[in-house]
Amino acid sequence: MNMIKIHRAFYENCLFEFLNPIIPPTLLTQMSGLSMFRMTLDIHLANAIGLGRELNNSDPQLSSDYIYNVKILLRMCKVDGGVYNMDKYPKNVTIKVNDENVNIMKGTLTDITPYVKINPSFENIIKVFNSKFEKSFYLLTVFLAKTLDFNIIIKNLLSNKIRSEEYTQNKITELLNKEESELELTSMEISLKCPFSQTIMVNPCQSVHCNHLECFEAVCYIKVNIANGKWICPICKIHAPPTNLVIDGYLLNALKIIPKDCICLILNKDGTCIPRKENNLCFNDLDEIKDVND
Repeated sequence: MNMIKIHRAFYENCLFEFLNPIIPPTLLTQMSGLSMFRMTLDIHLANAIGLGRELNNSDPQLSSDYIYNVKILLRMCKVDGGVYNMDKYPKNVTIKVNDENVNIMKGTLTDITPYVKINPSFENIIKVFNSKFEKSFYLLTVFLAKTLDFNIIIKNLLSNKIRSEEYTQNKITELLNKEESELELTSMEISLKCPFSQTIMVNPCQSVHCNHLECFEAVCYIKVNIANGKWICPICKIHAPPTNLVIDGYLLNALKIIPKDCICLILNKDGTCIPRKENNLCFNDLDEIKDVND
């Protein structure tokens, strides 16, 4: 295993800032089905967590008395045939911290902060129960991380993860050429509304593994999935964790220049587009947008 590569992958995520390792990436035991980890926080880590918490006066759904801005996160990785699949857990896995069952959100990181004794003199015990018949290998790590503000998350996406306009233009041409129809299709329509909020998108987003053109609003998607932990694309239903999110540069630039009351784009095979209102075109056919960067 390339442990340097694995270490980097474990600590990369657009939702948090990695601060400090606590338990390095370690293989789960296969023979007995029980892996045990001992964890003691030093005074610096305990202070970082304690100083970064607030009383929970606003969210009754949280079982904890505190909202933690600095968290202890547990993350797993499935190793199968030399392929590393981050945030994959063994089937029927159970995790206990200090003999309390941890609420696992599969497909993303697990926050174990509420279960940990934030005390340098206390030894925390993590137990992972999984099937001893499991053929794949799994790595586990625990680390300290700071939750990023939504504005920073979106800023990072817009700064570092914008898909090129040319990519989407080529995809439009490819999809129109692949459409099975007796009539040759020269255009297709795409909604500018987010599937979550049903409002016009500002930051059109999708997974790098999505094969469709439709996007969702990045802010809505991240807020919804931080709450439910599912990270599922609302359009094609594939797993779309935050590390796989990308802003569509073509739609992003189009949204900046089209009239605010347009709800759809008619996409042409040559990569141009025509914005459309509820029932009428915002522009006539002669006014189609040739290049959304112009």
